[in-house]
Amino acid sequence: MQNLWVFKRNRGYTGFTIIELLVVVAIVGILSAVMVASFSSVFDSRSLELDTASVTSMLEEARIRTVAAQDREAHGVYFASTTATLFADTYSESDPDNEVITFANGVSLNTNLTGGGSTVLFNRITGATGNNGTVTLSNAATSSVITIQATGLIE
Repeated sequence: MQNLWVFKRNRGYTGFTIIELLVVVAIVGILSAVMVASFSSVFDSRSLELDTASVTSMLEEARIRTVAAQDREAHGVYFASTTATLFADTYSESDPDNEVITFANGVSLNTNLTGGGSTVLFNRITGATGNNGTVTLSNAATSSVITIQATGLIE
């Protein structure tokens, strides 16, 4: 036991055997796979949190702009499966003033709004909306729900 790097001294062999090397490589491979899976789920969870915060912020910004009578127009948010778009007055995909956020890979959006649409438009002066309901963002592991009250408040 004086020299751990020398094995089978009485037979003249030194170093590691191929079986020992294979065991070490297998252990490193298993540990790497576990770590990648852990980091992947943390990344997916964080992406969902960030996208939920972005959509919530966009809804609040649309309401604030409407109540403040910015550009003397109502503002709203249009939802697609992988994007959300802040717009003024009437949604038009080609409007250069639109502000679009695209969700992270694997994050999708589903709406359950009054009237069944995919647009939330806030009323001037009050900030209320006739398009209240829920917006659900989800990935493979979990989901997050944003509630839009009839008063225009976002939860």
